Amino acid sequence: MKLEFIKITAQGNDYIYIDRRTSSFEPGDIKEIVVKLSDRHFGIGSDGVVFLTDSTEADVRMEMYNADGSRGAICGSALRSVVYLLAQAKEQAEYSILTDSGLRRGWLDKASGQVKVGMGNVMQYDEIHIDNDSLYLVDVGNRHLVKIVDRLSELDLPAEISEQENELDKKDVNREFVEISGADSVTMKVYELGSGFTLACGSGAVAAAYTCRQEGKVMGDEIRVLMPGGEVLVTMGDDELYLTGEVQEVFRGNIEI
Repeated sequence: MKLEFIKITAQGNDYIYIDRRTSSFEPGDIKEIVVKLSDRHFGIGSDGVVFLTDSTEADVRMEMYNADGSRGAICGSALRSVVYLLAQAKEQAEYSILTDSGLRRGWLDKASGQVKVGMGNVMQYDEIHIDNDSLYLVDVGNRHLVKIVDRLSELDLPAEISEQENELDKKDVNREFVEISGADSVTMKVYELGSGFTLACGSGAVAAAYTCRQEGKVMGDEIRVLMPGGEVLVTMGDDELYLTGEVQEVFRGNIEI
């Protein structure tokens, strides 16, 4: 059968979106389908796949899968992209999305093209030590291990990740390596669980900005996070953390599955 899809990127963090509300598509082996669609040589190519389904609690339910077919609890890049899709269909002041990590809200500023989403609050923040280095375990709906470094350009990232793997009891974490680039800005590289090295990560940007502010490395309530694929803004609100940035529709199409 032919499957309709939309590919959207957020700072290079690209996902395939499939709207099951308007399709008769019933996935059999979801992992197999996600891996096939995400393949950059024999499929559409992406960091993962997001299915949109009906919800009685929100405008839509978002089910997110990484490129290896594993389920993700939340994704800041996908969350912003879903808000963008909802805004194309119906103009509202605010949009609501149900994720595996709970209900989230989002807004589109049409004038600037910026999408802002509420990412909830930090649910866990712990300092851990690996070979005398301080790392920070941050749960923002999914888990991140943040390491603040002097110079990203001097890091052997695969070696760093391998070292962490050997020391960690639980390996179900995304990895962020962060360099302080200004009083209110950081530069980040990311290794995402289930997808590998990616050009950006929305929830990772939130975890990195929160960590750097918590540790007194940056100041203010708005932190810019620069990643290989682009830049986002993380805002420390009174009630929750917010993530803002542009998203771009890459193309729409059909694929035989």
